[in-house]
Parts: sequence; C-alpha cells; structure tokens
Amino acid sequence: MPENPAPRDPTVPLGLAFAAVAGFLRLRPLGAPDTWWHLSVGRTVLETKVRRFPDVVGIPPKDEFVAGEWIFDVLAVLLFEAGGSAPLVLLAAAFASLSFVLVWMLARTLAGPDHRWSALAVTTLVAATTAVRFFPRPHIFFLVLLPATLLLASKAARAPAREQLPWLVGLVAVVAFWSQCHPSVLIAPVVVGAAGAPWVIGPRRHGDVPSLTPAMWGTFAILCVLPLLSPYGVGILGQAVGHAGTDSTAHIGEMHPMPPEWWWPPHARSILFVEVLAAIGIVGAIRGRRLAIGPAALAVFGLMMTLNTHRFRSAWAILLVPLVIDGLRGSFRRDGRAAPAIAIAAGLLLAGVQTRGWDGPGLGLDPAWVPTALGEAVLEHDVRGPIFNDYDAGGFLGWTLYGEARVFIDGRTPPFFTDDHFFAMRAAIADPSVFERLDRGYRFTAAVIPHDVPLCAGLDEQPQWTAVWTGPRRTLFLRRKLASSVPACLP
Repeated sequence: MPENPAPRDPTVPLGLAFAAVAGFLRLRPLGAPDTWWHLSVGRTVLETKVRRFPDVVGIPPKDEFVAGEWIFDVLAVLLFEAGGSAPLVLLAAAFASLSFVLVWMLARTLAGPDHRWSALAVTTLVAATTAVRFFPRPHIFFLVLLPATLLLASKAARAPAREQLPWLVGLVAVVAFWSQCHPSVLIAPVVVGAAGAPWVIGPRRHGDVPSLTPAMWGTFAILCVLPLLSPYGVGILGQAVGHAGTDSTAHIGEMHPMPPEWWWPPHARSILFVEVLAAIGIVGAIRGRRLAIGPAALAVFGLMMTLNTHRFRSAWAILLVPLVIDGLRGSFRRDGRAAPAIAIAAGLLLAGVQTRGWDGPGLGLDPAWVPTALGEAVLEHDVRGPIFNDYDAGGFLGWTLYGEARVFIDGRTPPFFTDDHFFAMRAAIADPSVFERLDRGYRFTAAVIPHDVPLCAGLDEQPQWTAVWTGPRRTLFLRRKLASSVPACLP
C-alpha cells in the first residue's frame, strides 16, 4: 500500500506570493544619487581590470582609489549599459524578493513545522522594515547576504556533526563573496558566532540547542580572516569607523545616530515594525522563562548598530528573527487558529504601507533626483576641466563627463574620498568668499550651483562667470564671457 503523501503546506504559495509582492513594490524610478558614482567606479574596474586604481572622476585625483564594492559596481555598469535604468531597478526588486525568501527560510528553519504561519508573519514584518532600503546601491547585497549567513550558520549548528560540512562550506563561500561586495562583511564572524552559540538560560527543549564541533570552531576561525580578502585588505578594519566619524556623514541623514525622540511615537513605519518585532521577542522570552544567549546577542548587536546609524534598523530587523522565533516557540507549542489570519494580515500590511504615495511601477529615472537636463547642458556647452558642484548633482555629472572633466564631489563619502571637500562645498555655497579661495586653487571652468544659496547670486554678479543654463534646482555657470546668459537664481 503506498504511503500517504505529506500534506501540502499552505504557507508556501502564500509566502512566495508575498515575496513577489515585496519585489514588485520596489519597481520605482531610479533616483539614488550615489548610484552614479558606483557606475563610474564599475566602468574603471572594467577598463583597468584592477580593484585599486588612480581616480579618474574627482578633484584633486586620488593616487589610489579602492573599489571595495566592485562586484556591485561592475554588475551595475554592465546592466546600465545593456538597458539603461530598467535593469538596475529590476535588480533591486529581485534582491527585495530574494531577501524575503532567505529571511523566510531562516524563520522556518528556526521555527520548525509547528510554527510555519508564525514564521511567515515574522518574515513579513521584517520585509516591512527592510523594503525601503532596496534601491540600486551595494547595500542590497548586505540585506541578502546577512540572512543567508544566518541561515547557513543555523543549519550547520543544528545538523549532526557528520552532516555539517556542506553547510560550513557554503558559509565560507558566502562570506568570501560578501568580502567583495560590501564592507559590512566585518560583522559576519559576530553573526555566525552568535547564531551557533549553544548557551540557554531557562528550560531547554529537546534538539533545539546546538553543540559546537571542531569543524564549527575551525570554520569560525576562517570566517574571522575572510574579511581581509576585501580589496581594502587590513584597511577594512578602520573602514566602518572612518565612514561614521567624518564631517560629511554628520550631514547625511541616513548616517545619523538614532535620535531618542524617534522611538515613540515612531518617526517612520519601519521603526514601528522593528519595535513590534523586538517586543514580540522580549515578551516571548519572559513568557517562556527562557533566554537563548545567541539570539539575544544578535538582537542587542542590531540595536547597537541602529543606535549608531539609524539606517541599520533594516539589519536589526533581520538580526531579531532568531530571538522572535525562539520567543514564540517558548510561549506556544504550535501555531494557534489565529496564526494564518495574522500572517495574511501582515502581508496585507506590507502591501498597504509600501503602496502609500506610490504611483505604480516605474523603470525609468526619477526627475526629482536625476538631473538629466543638466547632463545634456554640460555636454552641449562642451564643459571640460574641473567643475565645482553640490553633493546631489556630482555623481551624475561624474558619470556623464567620465574621462572628459572632473567634479569637486561625485557623491562618494569619506573615507571613499576627501572629507575636506564636503566641508568646503557647504562653506562655499553659503559664502562666495570661500568659493573664491577654492577657485584660486583649482581654477574651476564651470560651477553647478543650487538656486537657493548665496553663491548663486554671488557668481551671477561676477563678470567672469556666465549663467548658461537654469533648471528646476540648479544653475550652470561657465567661466566664459558670453554675450547672452539666462536668469541665474530662480526663487
């Protein structure tokens, strides 16, 4: 008599549908200013076939620029040159779906067969937190490789010793790849160490406490060295500290520490979702009178990252998954009758919050952030030589004039580029005399100035500068005496 087939898991088709929705809702026009300097770096890597090279975009040129995120940069420029902005937007959307699937697999692995609906609900809350971070930038690798690393580490820690090798090999391969994608690989050993920690305070359930084997210890030692494979080499150890401690990042919103007043009432919906996840984990630990040290350490580590730089709340949501699942398992033997409804409601919540203010799928360029008309103007006027510009326009200008002219700031923040330039740029647009001192040193041939700053009016009064193009946000000045000009500083 044939064996009875295993019952179908209704969470699978629903989870795949949610993953597709998470990707579809990220089909938004390309607008990230930083994408353009990554395209320039990718082009240089392809041309030089090296990951360290003299800078070809910024001024003054650096003798050596390190392409620490070269895999994204090369992939991005290949996609852009093949099909423009659409492939880049599709790439970000695909990574949003992939991240959902990997977080879901992690949650299912930790939850077991009796908590599949809870695993799906938790995954959807995580996706509601991380969704806003999926736009064409290297950090989309971070939001995929982080759950992949947690998943492989959890699989290895829970497998019998003789079955651990495939998981451990996969873990080494993922972290080695991560080292070429994003400097956040520095946290990989911390994540793996916590995910494999067997220590538990409170009752232990049979089979849920991993045991540390020699192979796991050896793998952990390898993982501690793998970040040094990054193009930064040993310099990666100071990369994160250098990035967070510069003057420029103090003026970039997403790099700010998490302000206390943002916690409640929540400043953004993503903060509310990560707070709900944290509350579920804490309440579950209290109800179950059990605290798994590894998941708790991951949760605290994610909180510390968020307090230091609030954009890391997306990573914190992923790092909370083990604590939340452990708390649910400790509080409930299996999913209750309400679990399917909760999971479906979470999916509807994900769709609802992400469609607010959304005009539908778009694969083009966002005109509010991408100064395409400015790019056409600098090409029309055959701009050459050093250009003074503001932060948001620099990346697109550097890409447009690649190899033909250099820009003062192309969007790279320190320690990628010189911190002094960001300070000087802000000072110059507020005080024309500062610009004059810079100009004596660099002899700018053009300047791209926002309308609403004192420098715009200051250059308009200078006889050696002529406004030749005015757009919605900026004016292009040339160091030429021309017979005709345009209104420079619109209100």
